Amino acid sequence: MAGRAGGRQSSVSPLARWMGGPLMQLRQVVAMDPGTGSNAFDGRLAYTDALRTVLVGVGDASPRELWWVDACFTGWPLDEPEVLEALTRWLRRPARRLIVIGGDFAQLACDHPRFARWRCDHGHVIEAWEPLAGERIELDAALIAGPTAIELVDRMHWRGRKLSEPSAVRELTEHVASLLHRCQSAWPITTLGL
Repeated sequence: MAGRAGGRQSSVSPLARWMGGPLMQLRQVVAMDPGTGSNAFDGRLAYTDALRTVLVGVGDASPRELWWVDACFTGWPLDEPEVLEALTRWLRRPARRLIVIGGDFAQLACDHPRFARWRCDHGHVIEAWEPLAGERIELDAALIAGPTAIELVDRMHWRGRKLSEPSAVRELTEHVASLLHRCQSAWPITTLGL
């Protein structure tokens, strides 16, 4: 767990501490929370399945924006053909935008080479961002796709939740969007040189 408060371990994730929001508090997620429209998951396979379900669904659901946040994108099914096909269908519709906030795009490209190649063909609608030099932001994982979001709240145990309650998704979107104020453009499609 990150941080210390009065000599005790804080239960708030680094991202929540940085943003000052209670939404991303680290907690044990073990059951459905009907009050927030939240479906819990536990384990890396369940996390990957939740991401896959949302990513494959965007081809038909058609949200205007997708937000992806993660320090390393470990566990994301970005190289799977069905995910890339769904993303391609989604991008064929007008006014689409994919915002990716990450910490290590070189590692993402190594871990997901098909996605990295696919991205080159669709770079006009994909924005990649990384924290500014000197900023101490730890990126917790989140995927926001219109009215649905996946939030990883405990990376060590791969615990998280799928959000569908509009107010919870909106709050997460606002928090993630606020990250852009402390980020810079990253991962260019081509590198210019002499």
